[in-house]
Amino acid sequence: MSRLDAPPEVLAQLDALTLELRSILGDDLVGLYVHGSLVLGCFSAERSDVDVIAVSRRATIDDEQHRLGELMLRSSADKGRPRRPPYPLEFSLLTEQQLHPWRYPTPFDFHYGESERERFTAGEFTPLWPEDYDLAAHITVLRKAGIPLFGPPVQAVFPAVPEDDYVDSLLRDFDWSRERRLGLYGVLNASRIWATLAEGRLHSKLSGSLWAEEHAPARFRRSIGTAVAIYRGEDEVTEFDPADVSVYMDYVEPIIRSLAGR
Repeated sequence: MSRLDAPPEVLAQLDALTLELRSILGDDLVGLYVHGSLVLGCFSAERSDVDVIAVSRRATIDDEQHRLGELMLRSSADKGRPRRPPYPLEFSLLTEQQLHPWRYPTPFDFHYGESERERFTAGEFTPLWPEDYDLAAHITVLRKAGIPLFGPPVQAVFPAVPEDDYVDSLLRDFDWSRERRLGLYGVLNASRIWATLAEGRLHSKLSGSLWAEEHAPARFRRSIGTAVAIYRGEDEVTEFDPADVSVYMDYVEPIIRSLAGR
């Protein structure tokens, strides 16, 4: 089993989360798994979430949903800067029945991200939607690079994701970042998706942006380079000119749709 290479404060955060999840779900907790930047070697304390997926043998009941909600509020923190532990969590809980047989979009039992803090603080823990398109991409990353914190190996728990579902998940993520007019995330995400589809292999936001910096026309390289520097904490600039981001995404969109055959 691979060992997670992460800052000590992140490892402590995950150890505490694992213990409390086992207390809430008991023997019904199949496993807890890390994906995202932590396993792709590009975790940024100032920019990254701590991405985890748990699997249970059954759906949670109301009391467990409440306890999980309180756990999320204690175990995660908002995305303000400068950041201090605990770092923002992106957490999903799925049952074995929701994973097998595979379905897309994928149903889930419980989800938390910092965008839901206000709702959770008000005691509203029930998911607002029954399925999540993003899980196809998350599980693809898990199967290629994920690390168990508790439970069986990834390949024994998570099914293979069909390529069409994975690609659709990536394109929906691109559309979402464009609709939200997300500056830094828009540049990093567009670059990641472009590199992933062009090379046919897994890319993080950082590795994809470094690839795009080499392959994009010269007029975009400054914006991509700035995004990389901000992500790495090497640049004090925190925002982009929205017009620059929009023009870059206009350039990337037909390329990624062509690569995806869409």
